[in-house]
Amino acid sequence: MKHFYQSVPGNFTFPDFYTWLAKQLPKGVPTRGVEVGVKHGQSAAYLAVELINNNVQCKIDLVDLVPKESYLGYLEPVKQLIGKCREHKNSWDWGHEYTDGSLDFAFLDGDHSHEGLKKDIAAWLPKVKKGGIIAGHDFCLADAGVISAVIDSFEHFEIWRGCHWADAPQLAPHQKDWYFPVWSVKI
Repeated sequence: MKHFYQSVPGNFTFPDFYTWLAKQLPKGVPTRGVEVGVKHGQSAAYLAVELINNNVQCKIDLVDLVPKESYLGYLEPVKQLIGKCREHKNSWDWGHEYTDGSLDFAFLDGDHSHEGLKKDIAAWLPKVKKGGIIAGHDFCLADAGVISAVIDSFEHFEIWRGCHWADAPQLAPHQKDWYFPVWSVKI
């Protein structure tokens, strides 16, 4: 399937990570993951196409404070991969809806404060199965709470460089040289 994420509004900066993530998930068995922080669905659109192109049977549950009507229309081409859409709560409040060890991945791009991300990690980490991946966006100085929460939560983690957005019109001039990296931990 051809990518269409460019037609979805957003600031998606981690295609390399989502390409890698799609290749990590087992083929031939149903998998499930959660993306916290959906906005318009640009990153979910990219991941869904990668899953389809890698023949991964996955449902992606989406969690955001915005109503699902803000993004479901954009995700119509990949609607068969979209699972539950959760809204109107803090993202960490949805973790109790999942059994421990039931998720293949959790991607956290919601509250970027130290306390908020610590709550997300505490809520979602137990839900990721052994061999699964927990990760998140914006490991950068602009979101120092993300850096401190990840360092406080994990002894070892990886950093994935994001895309260079030098020409991105949606970013302020002081943001144009940032890469908005992803952090990740394989459980």
